[in-house]
Amino acid sequence: MSSPKRAPTTWRDILELSKPRITGLVVISTWMGYLLAGKGHGEGFVAILLVATFLVSAGANTLNQFLEIDTDKLMPRTKNRPLPSGRVSPGLALVLGTISGTAGVTLLYVYINPVAGLLGLSVLITYVLMYTPLKRFTSVNTPVGAVPGSIPALLGWVGATGQFGLEPGVLFLMMFVWQHPHTLAIAWMYRNDYKKAGLKMITVDDTNASRTRRQLVLYTVLLIVASLVPTLVGITGQVYFYGALLSGLAFAWVVWGMIRTPDHLWAKRVMKASVFHLPLLFLLMFLDRVWPAGS
Repeated sequence: MSSPKRAPTTWRDILELSKPRITGLVVISTWMGYLLAGKGHGEGFVAILLVATFLVSAGANTLNQFLEIDTDKLMPRTKNRPLPSGRVSPGLALVLGTISGTAGVTLLYVYINPVAGLLGLSVLITYVLMYTPLKRFTSVNTPVGAVPGSIPALLGWVGATGQFGLEPGVLFLMMFVWQHPHTLAIAWMYRNDYKKAGLKMITVDDTNASRTRRQLVLYTVLLIVASLVPTLVGITGQVYFYGALLSGLAFAWVVWGMIRTPDHLWAKRVMKASVFHLPLLFLLMFLDRVWPAGS
């Protein structure tokens, strides 16, 4: 008996390998870091910066899925992705991920500045070669994985200025802290899937949610504090400060619901609230720039 033919690969499958929602947020983070740096460059420069960021993120996500085909097959949430479902061959994903990541780093290095290129390379190294394999061995994968997710805002600033400093460090810190409650919510929602796949998330075997609750409290408080630091160091003004404070308190209220009732529904609410909270902070930063009278 002949085996069934594999469905042809579509452009939608190729795009799905890049995890477009995550990559879109990465590009927005880079753009916001660039805007906050306040350095004027031509439209071509900005376009290259954002396209290169997209390519690096898309390459990292594609290579991540290439390395996790076997575990993705075991989880209902991921088994229908292009690779475990067979819609895209592993070889094609490896080639696409490598080309995309290499092209993005090259564009950053050559057309933006060498430091930006090194930051792009660090995203690939920490996400693909560190975070991805660590998920099989230790829950430390979460803070490690937060590093590449925090680099884009730093990349935007350094891309604009060619220099590190306090301001981009603050943006990095805010992004780093934000990822923890976001990831914890997802990890709690799918803790049984992660256990089945043998992935060492902090929520696996946390039967009474004690560890998860403590982590949520810690990182939610840190997130509120970190989100206010941009005003304290002079990056943003009062429009951002009070908006960020209100948004942070609203997010904390949703987190408190999950702490009281750690079920799938409240975890999903925390995940959605986190996805709303971060873009709102970026929007407030933008408004703070275009509405100086409020600062």
